[in-house]
Amino acid sequence: MKTYSVITPGSFSQLRRAAIVASIGAGAIHLGAAHVHFKEYAPAGAFMLLSGIAQLVWAFFLARRPSRSVVVAGVVANLGVIALWMISRTFGLPIGAESWVAEHIHATDALCTGLELVVALAGATLLRPSLAVPSGRLLGLATGGLVLSATVTSNDPVRERAVQTAAVMAAGALLAFLAAKQRYSRVRAARPRRSKVRALAATMLGVTIIFGPLSARAGEMPRTAHNDITISWDGELNRAHGVRSGHGTPRDPFVISGWTVNNINIKDTDKAIRIMDNSIPGTLTLNWVGSNIQVMNNDVGDLRVNENTPRWGDPTAGMITRNTFRQVGQLRHFDGMFAYNIVGAPQTGGLSSKYPDVQAVNFDGFNGAHFMKNTIYGFVDARLHGHHHSSAYGTASHMHADGPHDANMVDHTRRFHEVFIEANRIYTSHTYALMYVDTDHAGNDRTANSETNPYLNAPHTHFTRVHITSNQLFGAGILVNVFNAKDERHTGTPKGLVDIASNRVTLERDSVNPFKVVQGIEIDQARYLTLRIRSNVINGPAPLVDVAQLHSLQTQGAGIVLNQLDHAYVTITSDRVSERQFGVQAVQLSKSVTWVVKSLATTNVDQPVSYDASVANAPQR
Repeated sequence: MKTYSVITPGSFSQLRRAAIVASIGAGAIHLGAAHVHFKEYAPAGAFMLLSGIAQLVWAFFLARRPSRSVVVAGVVANLGVIALWMISRTFGLPIGAESWVAEHIHATDALCTGLELVVALAGATLLRPSLAVPSGRLLGLATGGLVLSATVTSNDPVRERAVQTAAVMAAGALLAFLAAKQRYSRVRAARPRRSKVRALAATMLGVTIIFGPLSARAGEMPRTAHNDITISWDGELNRAHGVRSGHGTPRDPFVISGWTVNNINIKDTDKAIRIMDNSIPGTLTLNWVGSNIQVMNNDVGDLRVNENTPRWGDPTAGMITRNTFRQVGQLRHFDGMFAYNIVGAPQTGGLSSKYPDVQAVNFDGFNGAHFMKNTIYGFVDARLHGHHHSSAYGTASHMHADGPHDANMVDHTRRFHEVFIEANRIYTSHTYALMYVDTDHAGNDRTANSETNPYLNAPHTHFTRVHITSNQLFGAGILVNVFNAKDERHTGTPKGLVDIASNRVTLERDSVNPFKVVQGIEIDQARYLTLRIRSNVINGPAPLVDVAQLHSLQTQGAGIVLNQLDHAYVTITSDRVSERQFGVQAVQLSKSVTWVVKSLATTNVDQPVSYDASVANAPQR
């Protein structure tokens, strides 16, 4: 008569150990990855932190008080986390900086998911004591599948499929863990046969210990040398030009990955393209490639987007995230997201300046672009181009080239522009760290080599919003140099918006010229605008010598400067300024300017608010 063994008390103990060890491993991985996720998206970091703590606490309760409710909670929670991980790697999540973009599978998260699967399955088995103990071969297959999933990186599409196959192997083997019936002799009263679950737990713990410290490098892969890649039309999006996979749709983009290539030049396409995990020491050029471009996890010498050359493609949008650039020579007519990138490098050697005094990013032309959460070594220029615009806030920019997309019937008399510069860290010894500039408006308000539509030369009106918020600037501050420039072809000038809020400016003293004047936030030649300067912190350098009579000489400059404003409503509220000669300094404000200063906090500032006879109206308090 055939008989089947059931789980013995000893097997229960080993299943508990497997679940405990796997939960501790998964919790440790979540805690180790929390700080990286906090930098990218705070709610994601909080989720990782809380998940890790919950997994460690659950392991403790399972060891001390293994009640049915504790086991059920662990099974349900881990299955939920696994489901969330699967959605994030297939469709993408609807929240975060990269909503609805599938994340890449890497070694550490694959390992963590495998451990969570062990917890869920071991816990489910503990709730079903009639199930049989699986065989050693089955457990070996499950362990092998999990280890394979954790050790095969997936930056290359071919390897990604290998990872997915390995994950299916692991999941299938471990699901069989619940249904397998291993035939052997009846259970005797003697010491029960030792289960193979202990071997699985030991293997998982060993893999966790081995791969945990390597998590920072888990996503790396060897890169293959490739000749320069030049793609000038859709027909060149093929393997001969570095495309490894894909069909050019948003759900299945063409993928260019895993190469060491000196230059990549792509232009005039509307296909979805993903450029990732490449080393590009020369130049990455994206000229008019539309809104379905993704540039992620590359090391790049120089980035150039939408050069002023003849074209038929749409302005470039999409996402440029988590890359390292030596410099961004031109981010032009860019309407997408530039986020989580590192540009430039810290100052090294025996140079006099504490931070680099070079232009790191030339951001000229935008509409709806988000420049956020980048780390920049050098100064940033954000320059308006009047010919690059849309018909309303939040809508796509016009296509102004003579070609397949030419739209002469589009109304170019009302031009909308908006930019969000948020939560960046900028280090520079230049006169300013971040500048919004419109000093060459006449030239940038007409046709250009890439913008040939003659309607651009017609009379028009601008609608502009600039949001500079939550940035941290080290060495120098913020400059707005010309807003709503005067021009004979501007038929009307409705008020625009400049919102400068919650920035932290830490000014540094120039070691070569210690009396060099650097301002915290400076607004020059601005007209027809609502200007909000609120909740900013501006800290000047402490005096070189503690002599009260020399304080003004050592702390020259102001926290906030208003210079040459016309037809403006200005509110300065809840700002803090320290170690400056002036808290707020105003010069040349016309009668049409109303300015309000409220809740200004100052420390070691000679004059909190200063203005002279060139200011028509006194500030409202």
